[in-house]
Amino acid sequence: MSKNIYLNPAQSLQYSGLQCSLSILFVGYIETKWQTDKCKRLSQ
Repeated sequence: MSKNIYLNPAQSLQYSGLQCSLSILFVGYIETKWQTDKCKRLSQ
């Protein structure tokens, strides 16, 4: 039953790579948004 949870190495590597790049994109987006908001506040 629990065997189905585990992906084969190639799939899990691809999946973790996808997760990694998604989180990097997400963090980059949040940081950019935060910087933009900060700049807007400073310029007002």
